[in-house]
Amino acid sequence: MSEVPPLRREDVTLEDVPNHPNLKRFNVKALIRDTVTGFTVVSQQPCFFYEGRDEWDDYAWRDGNQSCDCNRRDYFLLAMGFERCRHAECGHGRFLANLYTERNRLFYKEFEPTLEQLEKLA
Repeated sequence: MSEVPPLRREDVTLEDVPNHPNLKRFNVKALIRDTVTGFTVVSQQPCFFYEGRDEWDDYAWRDGNQSCDCNRRDYFLLAMGFERCRHAECGHGRFLANLYTERNRLFYKEFEPTLEQLEKLA
């Protein structure tokens, strides 16, 4: 997998998070691919910068809640207009995600997108 340049505070529009003075929120486009069906969707998701850090914290997408297939399945279903799956199994690897800024700058990559998949970001 090719490297992507790190995301910095000046690359995104930051918003305050109510009741969390140490967090700044920014919105991203998550390009999520289902490795079983081959379908890909775009889901709007929040990400965060923590006070005192210049780079965003990728833990949630790399190893935390947003890395789990049960949550990514929900993002996938909601983006397709369906309801969440209440009994989804946890796991890793079925749903892969690439994250893009509002200006379509890639900053987190788990798969090599096709041109057709990239066109969904427009």
